[in-house]
Amino acid sequence: MPWLRVLTARLLGRVNRDRLDDEFEEELRFHLQMEADTNLRRGMTPEQARRAARVRLGGIEGLREECRDVRGLPLVDTCMQYVRYGVRLLAKSRSFTAVAVFSLALGIGVNTAMFSILDRILVGTLPVPNPHELAFLYHPGPLQGRSSSDEGGGAVFSYPMFRELAAEQTSFTGLAGAR
Repeated sequence: MPWLRVLTARLLGRVNRDRLDDEFEEELRFHLQMEADTNLRRGMTPEQARRAARVRLGGIEGLREECRDVRGLPLVDTCMQYVRYGVRLLAKSRSFTAVAVFSLALGIGVNTAMFSILDRILVGTLPVPNPHELAFLYHPGPLQGRSSSDEGGGAVFSYPMFRELAAEQTSFTGLAGAR
């Protein structure tokens, strides 16, 4: 469950970013002041003490970025930066944006229409009542002089045989044939 606690803290860090930035700045000033006071006690001038404190703590901007990465969600922040950048570019070039949006809309519309048609034709259910109750009859061996290699490896029913099956069957509500 530590990952849940970390995720919660990072989400809260994303929401409370300004307050946490202010707290970090205050803590950074405190550490700089403590280091500068230590340098003053060693006999440095105030300017030298502040400069030595900054050098000892390292790059302040690097510390800020590292702190933001630790407490936030860097992937989300980076994605949001890219989205903002893309929106700015699209707002700058309105004609390109209009052509791109029109092309996407046309492509999505055509794709949807074609998929709907093909779905209805190829995947859609047969226009019969209770299509889930349909059964496929298949004769595994050769019939009426046809070899087992004809028609995909199995034999087909002749029309007279189909009529005979339809007349004598009692298990089904009806039979239908197809080529």
